[in-house]
Amino acid sequence: MAARGDPRRGRLRAHPRSPQAVQAAHPAWDRRDVTAVAAAAKAADNTAVARTLRDNTPWRYTGVISRLMVPTLVLSADPAQGALFPPRTGVELMIRNPSVRVRMVVGAGHAVHRDRAAAVSAAVRSFLW
Repeated sequence: MAARGDPRRGRLRAHPRSPQAVQAAHPAWDRRDVTAVAAAAKAADNTAVARTLRDNTPWRYTGVISRLMVPTLVLSADPAQGALFPPRTGVELMIRNPSVRVRMVVGAGHAVHRDRAAAVSAAVRSFLW
């Protein structure tokens, strides 16, 4: 669970622990990802995950972004799907460093590459070429 005052509080939830339940929750995911996520969910210590989120809130990397010297693409989840940072954070990152581009992957949750693989590939191709 996210720390008190964190906008993510109450929105975080554990992944299902069986491959069938993960696949049902994420029908677009590849079966290898489904298997890996189910195994990780079984192995995860919920208390450790909650403390990691609590102890590292807020998750802010604006200082690191400011020092990047190469063009960088940041793909974010869709706020409607539980994105961990709001669109205004993406705007802030681009203002702090003109080499950074932030693109929201519409319809994707935290695992943007799993939820919307084709959209992620298109965004990366567009960024590179």
